[in-house]
Formats: sequence, structure tokens, C-alpha cells
Amino acid sequence: MFDPRNQASEGFMLPEDTLSFGGQSSMLGQSDHVESSAFDYQFLSPFINVETPNDEVAQTPTSGPGSGSASGPGPGPGSACSSSDATASTAVPVRRNKPIPRKGHTKSRRGCYTCKRRKVKCSETLPECDNCVRIGLICEYPEPPNPSALSRLVNTRQRQRQHAQADIPILQPPNPTIISSPSSAPMFTLQDLRFFHHFLTAAHPPLPAQADGLWNNVAALSHNYPYLVHAMLGLAASHLSLLTSTSSSPSHSQSQSQESATALSHRIKSISLLNHSLSHPCSSPAEGDARFASILILAFQASCLPDGMTEFLSMIRLCNDIAECGENSIFSELAKRGYSDSMRKMTAKTKAEVERRGLKGEQERLVDDFLRSLGRLKVGILGRGRGNNEKGTDAVEEGGGRNLQLLMLEGMEGAARTSKVSPAQAFQELTNLYSPMINAPNADFASLTDPTNHYAQILLLHFFLMEFALGDLSLGSFRPRFAFRRKVCFAWLNEVARRLPKTEYAELMEWPLELGQMVFLPRELT
Repeated sequence: MFDPRNQASEGFMLPEDTLSFGGQSSMLGQSDHVESSAFDYQFLSPFINVETPNDEVAQTPTSGPGSGSASGPGPGPGSACSSSDATASTAVPVRRNKPIPRKGHTKSRRGCYTCKRRKVKCSETLPECDNCVRIGLICEYPEPPNPSALSRLVNTRQRQRQHAQADIPILQPPNPTIISSPSSAPMFTLQDLRFFHHFLTAAHPPLPAQADGLWNNVAALSHNYPYLVHAMLGLAASHLSLLTSTSSSPSHSQSQSQESATALSHRIKSISLLNHSLSHPCSSPAEGDARFASILILAFQASCLPDGMTEFLSMIRLCNDIAECGENSIFSELAKRGYSDSMRKMTAKTKAEVERRGLKGEQERLVDDFLRSLGRLKVGILGRGRGNNEKGTDAVEEGGGRNLQLLMLEGMEGAARTSKVSPAQAFQELTNLYSPMINAPNADFASLTDPTNHYAQILLLHFFLMEFALGDLSLGSFRPRFAFRRKVCFAWLNEVARRLPKTEYAELMEWPLELGQMVFLPRELT
């Protein structure tokens, strides 16, 4: 007897003696025998490798009336017809190829921080990736994992789990990397961390204008350039010493003196290391930015020192020389504009407001006194140029710095007259005088900053006092960044007055001393 369940793996096949065509049955033994070539092989093809469901197999008759004997060759005509219908309704399975898996995307985590922040693919070339070199950005890679540290961590975790299972208290051996040694002593102290934070939040140079985020990038460079670190800490210590100098308690005075000593120590180290670096060619754009930032920071630290009036100009002049080789520098805008243009940019949004304010009566009187003081100073400089002064230290030949000083006198007179109309415009005209000082020949600049050239020292004192007075009226939201200059200008005034002869230059110092008592004298002394 045919059992379809035994042929499940090969598919359900019709018995050889029974076929069904269009509802008619035909036995192979009868006279209407049909040749096998006339069979519809397309009809038989669905039975190849098609498994019959269990319910169809269960419906195959094995006994009953009209179905033949139990040992018969197969079912009757009725069952053959139903079997043919079930077979015709069986769906032909479509064999589909397996989908090709999508190629996985390998993502590297070893790219630089700058490319990660910009969400671009990093080339991972060392020491700087191609993107950062092309754009001129700071390229910094994450620290590679320490295999020895990871293995120690895994071994420690395994020992902890083993001890926890055995309920045995854990005794950790001392880590040899934590034990301090003279060779691993830190270079900086906790006080230096305070200075570093103060630099980022309040003491960084106000230039370039509206670019505080730039100094965060500079701080990210500092770990590779010690002279930059010492410059940052020195400026922060000097700035913090000025801000905390109002208290007169002995403990606070001692702390202030320590901050001043620390500031000078960092400044000396920075200048020494920077001189050594400048003796070699610049190796990368990052090093050029570190050098420029260090000089700019040292310049603004000089503006915080009681005796840094001429040193401030020297450092600004050096910044101008260094900036010429930094085309792809992060300070490109400052290098392009220059110091004077960058200072003028700070008054752009406050000009209309200051013009509406104008000068008060007392302020106009101070401007008139300033013009008269410049007139007396001009007579002294011209007399010195003709050799009328017997002092050898002040005898300067024609062109040996006198032309530069007369140019400054003329510019200061024009700015003073403009201040009666617009203090902001006068401040911009006054800052224009930085350009001839910075770009002056070496001989003229040396004569201007010579401490023994008393007329030049008085001229510079007039310039810085007037600059602060006009800036206090014109800088608007930038004014708090220059508030420390009030105490510094008062210190510069005292320093110049201390070095001058008592009688010969008393008339030239009348206006600076009067302005100092009204504006620059510390509040606790008034």
C-alpha cells in the first residue's frame, strides 16, 4: 500500500495506475489507454520535492465502501479527483537567494579632538592630521590606552572577585606608580592651578577683541610648550596681585607679595625658555602660535608691572615682528589688524553712546590743561634737539628719536581736541600712535624708551594717562577688562616722578600729577 508519509522527503507522487484529467479517471489497464507521451508533464512537475501537509495525508482513504480492498493499489476515483484538486492548489515555492550582507562600517576612535568636534573623518597622521594642517587648527590626539595599566586593572578585578567568593578580606599591594620619587616631583604647585584658572576666566589678554574662546585653544597648547605655561601663570599672578591689593591687612599684604614674587619668577622662566626657542626655526604652526601667544601674554604682564611702561612697548613691538611669519596662525586676524586696529575695534559698538554723553566741565578743563602741558613739553623737546640743554643724557641730534617724539606730540594734540566732540573718536586717534612707535627704526625706538631720556619718559607718561582716561569713557563693555590699568598708571606715574630731577621737570609734571590725584589715586588713599 502506498504510504505518502514515507515519501515526505521526496514529495507526494500519484500512483502509477491512476491519473486524473479534468475530473475524469482513467485506469492503465482499460482500452482507453493513453500514451505516456501524451501526459501533461507540466501537471506532474508541482509534485517534485513538495511536502504534503499532514491533514491531506490523513484524509487518504484506506478502507470503506467503494474504496477497494486494504491491499488494493490505491483509492477510488472520487479520492483521486480530490487528491488532484489539492495538488493543483499547492503553491510552488520560489527559491530566493540569501541577501548579501551589507559591508560593515569601521569607525575609528583614534582621530584627533578637532576632527571629532567638527564631525569630519580624521586622517590620523602624526603629529598633525591633514585636516588640521590644511586649515591651520590645533591638532591634539587622545592619549593612547596604557596596556600595563589595563592589565593591572583586570588582574585586580579578578583577585577581588576571587576573594569575594572565598569571603577573605582583600589587602591591596601598594601601586609603584603612585609612590612619589624625587624624579617624579611636579613642576607646578596647587597655587599655580589657581593662577591657571584665573588666566582662563579673567586674566587672559583682551585681544583679539571678542575672541575669548581663542585663549582656550591656547591653553590646550600649553602642555607642549613650557614657556607658554610660565607666561600664562605669570600674567595671572600679576593680575591677581593687582585685584587683591586693596586690603591693608598684614596677612593679605604678605600674600600679595608672594603673588608678585611668583609672577616675576614665572616671567623670568618664560623669557629664558622663549629665547631658547626663538634661536631655532619654527617647526609647526602650533609652535608659531605658542610663541606669539607667549609674547603677547608677556606684553600684557608688563602692563601690570609697576616699572613695565617701556617694557610693554618693547613686547608689543616684538609681537609685530613675530606676527609677520604666521599666515596660518590662529592669531591671523590680530596680526592683520595690528595692535592699534584691534584696540579701535573695541569702541565700534559704543561710539554713538559716548558721543551722546560728551565731556563734563571738569573733564574739558583737564583736556585744556593737557594741551598746555603738551605745548611746554614740545618746547623742551625742540630745545633739547638744538643742544640747548647741557645734560649729556638728553642731548639728541636731529633725527635721533626727536622726529618720532614730535609726531607723537602732534597726534596727541589732535586727539585731545577731538575728545571735546567725541571721546570715542579721540581714543581711536590716540591708539593710532602705536603704529609709528611699533614700526619706528631701532635707534628712534631706543631713544623713546631710554629711561635716562626724561623728556621721552614724560611724553610716554602723558600718552598712557590720556589713553586710560579716554578709554574709560569709550570702551563700554570692554572697560572692566582694563580696570587694572588704573592702579598701573598710578604706579607708572610714581616711578617716572621718582627718577626725575626735582626742579628741572617740575612744570612738565604738573598735569600728570593733577590727573593722578583725581583719577588714578587708589580709592583707599583719597
